[in-house]
Amino acid sequence: MEKAYLITQNTDLNKDFSEYERLYIWDQYCEHNMFYFLSDSDFINKILKLDKKITITTPIISEKWIIKFFNFLDSFVKKVDIKNLELIVNEQWIFHKLSNNYTEIKIIWWNFLSWQNKDPYLKIFKDKEAHKMLSIDSKYYSNLFNSKNIETIELYNVFQWLTINQNFNVNMYFPYVVYSINRYCITALINQKIDYMTVVENCNWCKNIEKDDLDMELKIWDEKVKQYFRWNKQFYKNEELLKYDKINRIIYNYDLI
Repeated sequence: MEKAYLITQNTDLNKDFSEYERLYIWDQYCEHNMFYFLSDSDFINKILKLDKKITITTPIISEKWIIKFFNFLDSFVKKVDIKNLELIVNEQWIFHKLSNNYTEIKIIWWNFLSWQNKDPYLKIFKDKEAHKMLSIDSKYYSNLFNSKNIETIELYNVFQWLTINQNFNVNMYFPYVVYSINRYCITALINQKIDYMTVVENCNWCKNIEKDDLDMELKIWDEKVKQYFRWNKQFYKNEELLKYDKINRIIYNYDLI
């Protein structure tokens, strides 16, 4: 099973990555954060010097950034072995442009282009077996993926796990499960003194925003699930890696916190 590591703003790029075959460059959740990384030539050069296979993750993206992203990609593909490059797609705009114009780059269908029940309460719900359905588990998507040469989908290691009938290869995020994101980023709106809900159009990247920790521990009957709030994400930890014979890669996302 292949091991990959998700690089975030909390990752020490001087650490030993020798056990990992692939590095993921995030942010899958925020276009402002993604371009903070992609626009930093020092960061990109450090990643390239690590001499790993690379996966670029993409979020829901706005018209403002779409051209800038593909300008970056045109430059980046000249610096890497394109056979080892992957793109995570999380919205149709990037997907269609990649599949039509960048056929050499492997595309991975990411979690927010499908529906996977990630509710932390399902750790103890008696009817959790009823929540194992994956929305793209159908012949339609199987045929679509075959026609677009998509071999892999990515999922989270949820408490109730899943039932998958189609022959999908699965990459699994571990140990954190992100179950909620919001383009109406509360942290950014508060920082910009905006007192109504709106998509954040401009941001100086969330690491530069001072904030209070919003972690809380949920008491669920006789068990506890600690959930975390970071920037526009809500997530929890599931350290029991569930077994599934179609998992071909684990993406370790230790640095979300």
